[in-house]
Amino acid sequence: MRKHKRFLSTIVTVLIIALLLGACGNGGGTAPADSTTPAGNDAPAGDTAAPANDGEVFLIGNFQPLSGGNAAFGIEARNAIEMAIEMINAEGGFNGVPVALQIYDVTSPQEAVSVVNRLIEVHNIDALIGSMVSSEILAIGQIANDNQIITFGSGTSPTWMEPDWPFLFRAAMNTDVAMVLTADMVNQMGITRVAVFNGLDDSSIASADAFISEAEALGVTITTRESHAVGDTDFSAQIANILASDPQAVFFGTLGEPTINFVNQLRQLGWNGIVINNESFANFMIDIVGLENSNYIMFTNPYVTYVDAADAQNIPAMYEFLRLYEARWGELPQTEIPYRNWDNIMALWEAAKLAPDNSPESLRQAANQVVFEGLGGRVDFTNGTREGYQFFNRFVIVDGQNLLFDEWLAGGGLEAFFAATGTSF
Repeated sequence: MRKHKRFLSTIVTVLIIALLLGACGNGGGTAPADSTTPAGNDAPAGDTAAPANDGEVFLIGNFQPLSGGNAAFGIEARNAIEMAIEMINAEGGFNGVPVALQIYDVTSPQEAVSVVNRLIEVHNIDALIGSMVSSEILAIGQIANDNQIITFGSGTSPTWMEPDWPFLFRAAMNTDVAMVLTADMVNQMGITRVAVFNGLDDSSIASADAFISEAEALGVTITTRESHAVGDTDFSAQIANILASDPQAVFFGTLGEPTINFVNQLRQLGWNGIVINNESFANFMIDIVGLENSNYIMFTNPYVTYVDAADAQNIPAMYEFLRLYEARWGELPQTEIPYRNWDNIMALWEAAKLAPDNSPESLRQAANQVVFEGLGGRVDFTNGTREGYQFFNRFVIVDGQNLLFDEWLAGGGLEAFFAATGTSF
């Protein structure tokens, strides 16, 4: 049975919605060697006049959406990074050098370019952690690589890993790999007609493109492809086209707030069938749309979110992270974004452990030898792709629980779905 804790209170749900709609707090400034930027700092990120790095610390630059529609995700990413740096410093830093953080609030690729130039030219950063927004990482990839700044990005699009940028790495999901598994999930259920809906950001387009390519190769027909522009909140026209195309399942690739809006509106307009997400459907999203509306949402991802740390006891790395996060911030993560950033920082730390020093080339070479147990499983950079995760789990949500798809299918889950919805393929 789903455990209802703080996430289901009316007050917290309202606060979550407010965060998604853009109300947020920002952080900023240069962290001292024995601490990181406090979460409650009201100064706009990046607006403080921090001194340039003098070499006495290993300075990590970071840019996140700390305001706007994706603020809830960016704030949790910052929380994980700050927590990781605190732990690293307690363990002696990078090769004996304490670690500090310089973070900026970024909400567009143009801002990302300006900020990364400032992080390099003014702050003299030693490494960079990119935001969850893939288009922003793509915009700054060449700059970071040309300046030999070892960079770990948190976005899931394949596009920013396609150029030959040897200083750019990722310890998070690549949707090209994930969509192979997602299309196979559709094939295993015997689904032959799927409608597609996606946003127009880089990650959403890339995931939808990859899904369509993989699904069509398996004989699946795409009944229609609809999209929405940034800022759209009413998807009724697109959903009407989706329903009119008579699909057996609906795939959607969206980023942030539209994920919740689309599922709510799709259900309200009568679709009770299978919905396939390009990334994951977090527990706070389930709390907002409701248990019934979240039923039979499926996705491929290294991670799921939790309402109780004890639910992750069979995953030691995740269990320990959740316990640390809850102790540090007073609640569990409500999204999977902090997991990505934690794994990226841990990958950078593992590279520092292998490197003879903290020079850019030493860290780059060492990063290609990193292997460790991440929050979503084994992270292994030794195959030369600069991609740490090579395999992901597949999930289906039933009654608020993230069930492993293969176990659900083998246990008669599809037949139960047919019985509950009165549908069939």
